[in-house]
Amino acid sequence: MAAFTQIRYDVSDAIATITLSRPEKMNAFTGVMMRELL
Repeated sequence: MAAFTQIRYDVSDAIATITLSRPEKMNAFTGVMMRELL
């Protein structure tokens, strides 16, 4: 699995959860997040 810096990715019981993880900036969406999601 890739090492993400601004998102968290978890799979439990065949359900994937993607969490924005940039609390210091109130999880504002960034270009890095977009690249990590793609």
